[in-house]
Amino acid sequence: MIFFDENWPDSELMNTPPTEAEQSEIDKAVAMAKTVGLAIVVLGDDEETVGESRSRTSLDLPGNQQKLVEEIYKTGTPVIVVLINGRPMTINWVDKYVPGIVEGWFQGKFGDLPSPMYWWAVTIRAESFRYPSLKR
Repeated sequence: MIFFDENWPDSELMNTPPTEAEQSEIDKAVAMAKTVGLAIVVLGDDEETVGESRSRTSLDLPGNQQKLVEEIYKTGTPVIVVLINGRPMTINWVDKYVPGIVEGWFQGKFGDLPSPMYWWAVTIRAESFRYPSLKR
């Protein structure tokens, strides 16, 4: 599963519309959502977007994931979001409109318990922001 778009990381800095292939995948997901009683949408990060030496400019969902979940929501099909991530994320729109959110974090090597790194307490802010510059 790839959680970012073809233009990432540039798309994190500039609003970039989905490529033709990405829009086609979003359209397929929307069409499928119209045929089911519940849409389970998996969002988040992977090893390419989070980790040591993987700085981000935002805590928002990478790529076109926000567009994906919004388009599926518009179908009227009930939505549950499953987050697979290794860092806090701002999901304000999801929190406001989606009645069920499951926080999955990164799973262990075989889908078992997450690594001990993710057992630490974490603070999740309600809004995305940029950290101020640290000047010496």
